[in-house]
Parts: sequence; structure tokens; C-alpha cells
Amino acid sequence: MAEAGGVPKQKVDEEEDGDDALQKKSRISGSKKEEDQAKNQVQHDRLHSKLEDFMKRNEWLLFQWEREEATGLIDQARRDAELLGLIRSLQLQHQRLLSKLKDITKRNKWLLRQWEQEEATGAGRNDQPDI
Repeated sequence: MAEAGGVPKQKVDEEEDGDDALQKKSRISGSKKEEDQAKNQVQHDRLHSKLEDFMKRNEWLLFQWEREEATGLIDQARRDAELLGLIRSLQLQHQRLLSKLKDITKRNKWLLRQWEQEEATGAGRNDQPDI
């Protein structure tokens, strides 16, 4: 039962079993760490890939937005130019119509004076009945 060094065999076996268990636990723990690291790396790679996809999508959306904004600005500038042209055209038409109205008003006043003079003097009156 006792070994040469004075340590009982059972005690030595228990210590060896303990060392084996510790090494086994260490190996398991090491492989668990490696497994965790591998899982973390896979998760990291997956997240990195998603991040790259999101960045590409973001760049594409930004490009689309800038293009639509530029197109919208161009369209707005075109509409503004068309409206400005329309306003100028309406202003010219308004001026022409005002000029015509002034001419017609002058003519009406002149005709009214002529009529009033004829009525006052009796000139130009045809007293003969229509047959």
C-alpha cells in the first residue's frame, strides 16, 4: 500500500487522476475557448459582411437620393423658367389689352361727344319716317 517514498499508492493514483482530470479539463477548456473563438470569428465575419452590405446599400440609396434631388432641381428650374416665360407673356398680353382698352375708351368718349353734339344741334337727324 505504501510506495517507496512513503506516499500511499491510492494517494498517488488520486493525484495522477487529479492531474489527468486537470489536463483533460484544461484541454476541454482550451478546445472550448477555441470553439468560442471560432464562433466569435464566424459571428464577426457575418456581422462584417452585413455591415459591408449595409454600407453598399447606403451608398446606393445616397446616390439615388442625390440623383433624384438633382433631377428634381433641374425639373424645378425648368418649371420656374416656363412659369417665368408664362408670366412675361401674360404681362405683354395685359399691356396690349390695356392699350386697346384705352383706345376703345377714347373712341367711345369721342363717339359720345359726337352723339351729344348731334342731339343738341339736331344735325344728322332724319325726321322722315322709314317706309
